[in-house]
Parts: sequence; C-alpha cells; structure tokens
Amino acid sequence: PINATTGAPGTTEAWSAASLLDAAGFSVPSRFVASYSGTAGIEWKTFTSLPAAQQLPFSKNSSGTVDANGQNRVDYIRGDRTKEASQTGGIFRNRGSRLGDIVNSNVLYVGAPAADYSDTDYITFKGTTAAGVGSRAPMVYVGANDGMLHGFAATTGVEKLAYIPQGIAQGDLRKLTDPTYTHQYFVDGTPFTGDAKVNGSTWKTVLVSGLGGGGKGYVALDVSNPTNFTSANAGNLVIADTTATTDPDIGNMYITPANQIVRVNAPTTGTAPNQITHRWALVLGNGYNSANEAPVLVLQYLDGAKEIKKISPCIDRLTGTFDNGCSFKTANGLSTPRLVDLNNDKIADVAYAGDLNGNVWKFDLSSQDSANWKTSFSNAPFFKAKPGQAFTTTPLVVPNPDYGYQVQISSGRNL
Repeated sequence: PINATTGAPGTTEAWSAASLLDAAGFSVPSRFVASYSGTAGIEWKTFTSLPAAQQLPFSKNSSGTVDANGQNRVDYIRGDRTKEASQTGGIFRNRGSRLGDIVNSNVLYVGAPAADYSDTDYITFKGTTAAGVGSRAPMVYVGANDGMLHGFAATTGVEKLAYIPQGIAQGDLRKLTDPTYTHQYFVDGTPFTGDAKVNGSTWKTVLVSGLGGGGKGYVALDVSNPTNFTSANAGNLVIADTTATTDPDIGNMYITPANQIVRVNAPTTGTAPNQITHRWALVLGNGYNSANEAPVLVLQYLDGAKEIKKISPCIDRLTGTFDNGCSFKTANGLSTPRLVDLNNDKIADVAYAGDLNGNVWKFDLSSQDSANWKTSFSNAPFFKAKPGQAFTTTPLVVPNPDYGYQVQISSGRNL
C-alpha cells in the first residue's frame, strides 16, 4: 500500500498472489481454469473432456510413451501437488509455487470502464445500474510461465481466472510436469484491455495478450464482469484465440499496449444513400518468426464472423496473394502499430508501425471499403533507417507545431 498523504510505500505487502495460491486451504478442485477448444471457451478440468489435440500431449510421459497419467498431469497443471516427487509415490517435478515465474509480462490493473465514447449504450455499459458494469470489482491481470494468463482480484489478490491459451495447452505445457524440465516461456506477453461492441451489439471489455517468447498468436477474452469467470460461463469467455495458428503471417507477438482496439470504417446495407457505419477490430503487428517473415498489419474483427484481415507490402490487397518475391520479407515482422484518428470521428484512419528491418510503414484505413485499405506510398516504407537498425517499439504520433503531425519512433531489438 501507498500512503495517500506522503506517497511513501508501506513496509508490509497487502497481499501476495503466490502465498494465496499456496495457502493450506487453497482448493484446487474449485479453481477456475479455462482454455479454448478451437470453437469456444472450455473449462480445463478433466482429461477426458479436453479436445483430442490437448489430450494427446498429456497422455504421454517425458519419453513419449502413452500411460495412464493423463488426468494426473492435468491436475498438476491445475495446481495439485500431491504427486510431486517430494510426496510419497510422486512422479512429477517439484515446484516452489503453484504460481509460475513472471518475467516479461507487465501487470495490468483493470477497474471500471472509462473510455470517452458518447454512445448512449456505452454510457449505460459503464454505469453503475444493473445494466452496467461500472461497479465491477477491479482486477489485476498478468501472464506467467506456468502456461496461464492469471486474473487476480485487485483488493484481495484472490485468483478469479486462469486461462491457458489453446496453443500452449496442446503444445509444450505438459513438460512442466517432467522432473527433468528446464525453463521455457509460455505466457510471457503483457496484456491490455479496451472496450468494444462485440458482435456489433453488446459492449464488452476485451482483454488481449500475445505470448511474447512463449509462442505465436494472441488471445482476446471477455473480461467485462469478473463474476462471469465461472464454469457455467466458460463457453462465452473467449472472443479469439489464435495461439494454435498455422497462419504463415502470424508470429511471436511482443505487444506494447497502445490503444489497439478501435472502430474501423465499414459500409452498411442501410436504406440511406452512402450510409456509413463501422466495425470494431483489434489491430496488431504480426510479430516475429512467422513463416513468411513479412511485415503484416493484422486486423482481428471483434464482430460478425470475427475474420482476420491483413495489409502488407508483401500481400496483394485485391487477391490476398502473398508475394514470395517481396523484398521486405526476409527475417522481418511488424511491431505494435499506432492507430490515428485524423478527423476526430472516433474511427481509425491510418496506422504506423515499424519492422525488424528498420522500416516504418504507414497503412491507409480511411476508405469506407476495406478492399481499398492499403500500404501507403505504393508499398514503399514511410521511413527507412540506417542498415542494422530495427524498430520493435510503438511509434508515437504527436502534433507538429508548424503543421499536421509527426511520427516519433525509437529503435531497438532486445528480444
């Protein structure tokens, strides 16, 4: 705690998430752990109810032999410590805590909704009446290398949510049980939130996180109301989870939170001539180590079919065909973009982002027809740095004292 008058930090912690998870009375069976089946959120609790792709790795021991310990491995990941090697007959790795190490994931505090959208239904959403969530309990979210994105009650530290991304669950997560396990990253990205109209009609607070060095892709969860972190609501938790992706343009995402949940232009079938509406999208750089290794702006729609749209100097905007001869695709990937609303209509018009090869790109999203969105300057960089420089940070767009605005970006690479 911080003294509100002097600003001095207290000498005793208010709570420790690890201590609470490791307390003698902690109930593993009551712990809410969730994942994604490929089509919907699932409670991650019993081995036999898991999708086949997740059962497969958990059915095998460290030498790859199928045995009868599938449920025991699932229980271990959920926090059961009775079969750790230090216990009688234990066969799994000893661990110091149920909470894994937190390395590169920054902690995110989420209180009541506070965006400045003037929509009547958004004002209702962030209100404190029964129709709003303005009085929801504040939460703290963070990724850990136990394979989980954790949600803790901010006032008490009690865990309310533990989410295992699909790609982690059907990947190397079972290695955590091996006595010979050596450390690797799992959920090592920093989460962020934004409010959006999901499915075009219902306001939600959307939590997004990449995996950093732990894997490719990202997750988007509905965290509008922490009281919904329950077994009964597991199917409604996941908005998107691409961590089991085979998409050749999606890589490891080291996301810097920068207001990437935005309105984008979209045509409508309304009766008025030229009537314009918008859609909600999560806008990201495609990250690093993708199969195609090109710089790609990824738009994950949060409504409708929740499809993904890509814009890149290496992708034909009309056919969607990837150009294998593209000169920008070698050992490359796009970092976190900065979205800019040029006319103050609360709709993103352009995006700026840097890549690993020292290019800064401008993407034009201003058209009412997304088929006309493009990489500006005829697929040429907005700016090119000196050889050897890489842009892994998010640009900053600020007013220019003389005219318009300027784009500021710092170089770096420490990945």
